[in-house]
Amino acid sequence: MIYDQDLVVSDPDAEPSGVARYGLHPTDVAVKKFGKRIVANMVLLGYMNALLNIVSDGALVKAVSKSVPSGTQDLNLAALREGAAVARAQGVVPDCHSMANGREQHRTTL
Repeated sequence: MIYDQDLVVSDPDAEPSGVARYGLHPTDVAVKKFGKRIVANMVLLGYMNALLNIVSDGALVKAVSKSVPSGTQDLNLAALREGAAVARAQGVVPDCHSMANGREQHRTTL
């Protein structure tokens, strides 16, 4: 479970056993680092992708760059990178992720 610690209080006793919990403060990071609450979603997206290795960093950067309003690419990409940095700072990002075929993929980081 990935959650915003400013909005949700995790109660391990009320949740199924074996559920990994990853909490962060994306809105707080967005406001303190960038002065804009609106990029909290990008902070969270960067964190999630760093943790789960959903898509390559390059694919994520390309998708975000194409999907955000013109002129906001740098801000959104900086927030994305900050989310990945939060995951690394928490120590929740392994050096590499296992691939379905059994090989390990070494990631570049945002």
